[in-house]
Amino acid sequence: MGIPHLTRLLLPYSEAVLLKGGQSAEEGRTNIQSVVIDGPSLVYHVHSRLLGCSDSRLEFPDMQPSCNEVSCAVMLHLLKLRNLGVDIKAICFDGALPAHKGETRLSRLERARRKLEIARKRISYGSLRLNYTSMDTEFKLEMILRGRTLTPKHRECPDNPFMVPAVFEDLKHRWNKENILQAARGSLLLPDSAALQDFPWADVTVMVAGEADMHCAYLAKLTGSAVLTNDSDLILHDIGPHGSVVLLHSLELENTYSARSIDVPLQAVQLHPASLAQRFGLADLLRLAYELKLHPNSGLAELIRLAKVTLGPQGSADYLEFSEEYKKGPEHAQWGIANSHHLDPRVSELVWQYEAREINSWDEFPRFYLAILNEDHTRRCAWENGLPYRVLGYSIFNASRPPSRRSRFIDEFVRRGGRIARDTLAIRDAGWIADQMTSFYTRLSVVRDALGENATTTKLWRIFALCEVYGWGDSGSPLPKAKLFSRFLSFGYMGDRTDWADIHLTAQVQAVLYSLRIMRQLIGFTTTANDLMVKMQDALMSLPPLHESMRSRFEMVDEYLTEDAAGEFLKRYKQLAG
Repeated sequence: MGIPHLTRLLLPYSEAVLLKGGQSAEEGRTNIQSVVIDGPSLVYHVHSRLLGCSDSRLEFPDMQPSCNEVSCAVMLHLLKLRNLGVDIKAICFDGALPAHKGETRLSRLERARRKLEIARKRISYGSLRLNYTSMDTEFKLEMILRGRTLTPKHRECPDNPFMVPAVFEDLKHRWNKENILQAARGSLLLPDSAALQDFPWADVTVMVAGEADMHCAYLAKLTGSAVLTNDSDLILHDIGPHGSVVLLHSLELENTYSARSIDVPLQAVQLHPASLAQRFGLADLLRLAYELKLHPNSGLAELIRLAKVTLGPQGSADYLEFSEEYKKGPEHAQWGIANSHHLDPRVSELVWQYEAREINSWDEFPRFYLAILNEDHTRRCAWENGLPYRVLGYSIFNASRPPSRRSRFIDEFVRRGGRIARDTLAIRDAGWIADQMTSFYTRLSVVRDALGENATTTKLWRIFALCEVYGWGDSGSPLPKAKLFSRFLSFGYMGDRTDWADIHLTAQVQAVLYSLRIMRQLIGFTTTANDLMVKMQDALMSLPPLHESMRSRFEMVDEYLTEDAAGEFLKRYKQLAG
């Protein structure tokens, strides 16, 4: 998140740069030839640029860029850097927040919850039916590489809750040569596809043991690269005497060139912390940032003066506590087990808590923070759907840990009405685990058999999740009629327009799918090899990636299920489930 107003305060002292390989540089501007990228910061930056050029007729959640759109745009952004000869040393993602930043995490969730609440109050119904056409590759690239001011409507739009894990997953497993060529077909970005590696960013995409900014600073200092980020915290970390921070929000195509030319360089501004500290007569910028935090309305001259004043005993103690997190090195201890599984960031954080319990002062129970979904704020939280699968995953994972590292409970943090609440969930025993695995596999088999030849992977799991939301047996609710069932699966709504009931149902389906994803990753740690566990793992292997499972309603037409096919499924489903 960074120190509020720090970047704005220092921006007058920034330096214009070009992101371009090679030694030659235009007069007055430095060439940035290698970068370390703050992964989450890049994702949010791209999301913001896409949001700024969305159709003004759309309302939330339709205006929100999808996981697939954000992932494709990040890929194009990286492809542009590659074509300019910029060496990407690493793309770092948060593997966990330190224990002392629990309040920071809760404040972020509360901010997201508040955005959702405002959206629900502002919009009495969803978007009208629109003919939606996705941007072509060149236009999309131009949009993400040209800055624009967001309207109040766009600024108030909640963020996509799954975009960061979706981008991480795609950089690791989706963006190979074939898929890049397909997504960027016809683009001037691909003049020499033969030179493209099969997975050009998989090896440099890393999930670190802690916060991404620490690792970005460490690698930037080690390699002499600039850090590409919007996080002002990077200005305060030790990035070496020659290190710099290039601000993502300043990044855009140079205006002196044609917008569609492959050789258009990217211009930006950088901040050079060591030079700024020397200019201000300070050892570093930490004291300046500390005084800014205490005196947010003071000007730069006054803050510099305060930064040079000797602190008293209490002030010294407070400053040492403030500066400590910026002086720590990256955390590598005990990280191999989590990093080797290419985990979702939220799952990674849970695993890291288990692995580092001896060296981190976590509360008594490990924590799991559930994102704010695109849901109806006035209804029961959609995360209630999928809860048994999350508990099943937690319980299986807990049993796989050495006895000294097990826990009796997991604390989930989730929306409850108009607040973020802690739900303490009990870890269950082996008997309950076996019963739940049997029940899951039976229900999945019913849906698969009822779909028959229509059982494509994405359809299977979305329909399974929908059946989970409606419930099974006498305690469940009847599934919609064939026409409504088909329409929802194909377009994301059942009536003539999207309404909040449809939005909430979509969130419930996504909650089930994401809970299954959590369970799949957590049971990957177990060494138990009984037949039931093997069947479970095999079944979950077909779960689609996030860019497919979290599609927007405009993208759901790719899964079109005819009314006749829906009717046949419902008929067979009732027979098999009855």
